Amino acid sequence: MNVGSIQFLVFVALVAIVYHLCAHRALRQALLSAVNVGFLWPLVPNLPSWVAFVLVIAGTYLLVRWVQARPSGWVVLATVVAVLAGFLVLKHYSFLEGLLPADLWDHPIELIGISYMLFKFIHVLVDAGDGQLAPFDLATYANYQLAFFTVLAGPIQRYNEFHRFWCEMGMTPVGPHEALRSWNRILTGVFKIGPLAAAGWYVFQQADSRFDPLRTEYPLLWFLLFMYAYPVFLYFNFSGYTDIVIGAARLLGFELPENFNRPYLARNVID
Repeated sequence: MNVGSIQFLVFVALVAIVYHLCAHRALRQALLSAVNVGFLWPLVPNLPSWVAFVLVIAGTYLLVRWVQARPSGWVVLATVVAVLAGFLVLKHYSFLEGLLPADLWDHPIELIGISYMLFKFIHVLVDAGDGQLAPFDLATYANYQLAFFTVLAGPIQRYNEFHRFWCEMGMTPVGPHEALRSWNRILTGVFKIGPLAAAGWYVFQQADSRFDPLRTEYPLLWFLLFMYAYPVFLYFNFSGYTDIVIGAARLLGFELPENFNRPYLARNVID
């Protein structure tokens, strides 16, 4: 399901309505658990991928528990290295093709959002090693990893923040003003992903096909369009996605971190 599509907007609206009709915290948690799995359903192509999802969630949960029982910098480092190795195999990275047995390399597993799940796991692992992790249980961790508004491309919310919202479950109703703000942000994101990002992509493609210093009449113009149209496309595509998922989460009482604040005006890479 495309995040900028009409289907996703209808999906978010229906989830928000049913969510706020549920009067008990347990019902809301059960609803969001079902929604998170349902959102993944059309994106996971086969049974081996579903089995891999279960094993990744359960396995990383047990690893965090292990680190909690044996908090050590070396244990954290060894665990991260081991999980990264498994991640590289799951992602079919081409540079490993000649280093691994064909049977291990040629597998049908495709895990949507596995990169962001890896980032979340590493952050949880480090917090566990430092003794700063909120109360940790399998159900909360699974929903943290698979939350439909962050599973595809972030933003990466800290587990402690997610745990607080998951326990509270927004039992205070979202007021009309906050709901309008949320929908305004969602629709702003749709506009960015739709006409603005599409226009940047179109200009980039045109410049790519026409830029030829020996044949075109205005080589500098097409070169500049080629250089700058793609960053414009990237900006509106990712900024729009961020607006949509942050707005969708707010409708359910979840606050996601702002992770896209004028990146092209940053003074350095860390900024």
